[in-house]
Amino acid sequence: METKKIIYIGTDNYDHIIYLSRILHKLGKNVLIFDYLDTKSLQTTISVIDGIDILTQVATYRRVDYTAMQPSKELFDKYDIVLASCSQIKNENDLDLFDQVIFVTDLYLHSLNNLNSMEKMFKDREIEKHLLVKDIVDMKITPYAVSKQINIDIPEENMFQLYFEYNDYVSKIKMQYDNIPSFTKISKSLKRYLIDEVAGLYPEINKKAIKKAYNKAKRGGA
Repeated sequence: METKKIIYIGTDNYDHIIYLSRILHKLGKNVLIFDYLDTKSLQTTISVIDGIDILTQVATYRRVDYTAMQPSKELFDKYDIVLASCSQIKNENDLDLFDQVIFVTDLYLHSLNNLNSMEKMFKDREIEKHLLVKDIVDMKITPYAVSKQINIDIPEENMFQLYFEYNDYVSKIKMQYDNIPSFTKISKSLKRYLIDEVAGLYPEINKKAIKKAYNKAKRGGA
């Protein structure tokens, strides 16, 4: 089976990536988390054994692989699925390694400007594009208004939104301090989003099986 290669670009989304990796692992998938992030949010959250340099080696975090080494087709093809994350693409050629991009933003104007600064990279590039607007709060600036300010062509059916939820905020903070990928108390909307995202990636898998994998993964065990 061909490797699925997804890159999340924009607002930091480390919690979703770790949650997804756990669910996919419980479904029997061989997963690689690839870290481009300048924020070091993934490095802070993932516990790596002393002596392993993620810039040159692949570490294993609770049976999911993790690295920040030079990306390559040879590396990615060893896995069923690659989940990569960055705030901004620095090497345009790296995009050729991926078949799907999920642009992530919140309501901040600087987050939108960050995505729009990469407009030229995606103008004629054939890659499946999605948009996730997260941390939405009730105000006049709506997710629809945000989507209209993004200059990258993204199909409307590929646009998703998540409202700010206190429990989700607490969960991603606790995960960094505990180094345990537990998500037992996240919101119903985030749970639904994660399950739907996995179902979109693997439509051949019964949703009941995905929910079962979710329930196993949320406790944070290996």
